[in-house]
Amino acid sequence: MSLKRSFRLVSSALAVAVVGFVVWAFAKNWHAYASQPMDAHPRWGMALASAAAVLAAYAVLIQTWRIMVMEWGGRLPFWRAAHIWTVTNLYRYVPGWVWQIGAMGVMAQREGVSPVAATGSSILSTIVNITTGFAIALGTGSVALDALRPGTSRVALVLTIVAVVGLVALPVAVQEIT
Repeated sequence: MSLKRSFRLVSSALAVAVVGFVVWAFAKNWHAYASQPMDAHPRWGMALASAAAVLAAYAVLIQTWRIMVMEWGGRLPFWRAAHIWTVTNLYRYVPGWVWQIGAMGVMAQREGVSPVAATGSSILSTIVNITTGFAIALGTGSVALDALRPGTSRVALVLTIVAVVGLVALPVAVQEIT
């Protein structure tokens, strides 16, 4: 049996095990759930709008990763990049952070993209996303910080500026490294 076929068999077995566990847990807890009084009136339009916003955010993250891969010389069609990005992001639920990065490198290599470009741009995207979120949270939350402890909004403003300057300087720093 080939390695590729063995990998597919193991992957399929794991998928079946996960689905089986979810069904078992759902069935086990159904009575506790069903016994709870619930008067829900979902607003389906808002639920659909929320789902559309999440899908749009994922599309932006995927396209950002794809553009970074392209800047490193790799070529990936959007839907192949979406497949790699989505599947490898599921690996974050497997203990040990290295699985997600390793899987992304392997899957990208199968598409003819350097694993270094794929994983490097993934790590770089994560740094940019975290720093951007940090800057936005500090910038928009400075009033709340000041309410907790007077004077902290100035610290938040300085840290926001440092984060934004770091984001702007990141391309130059990366260029110097490579």
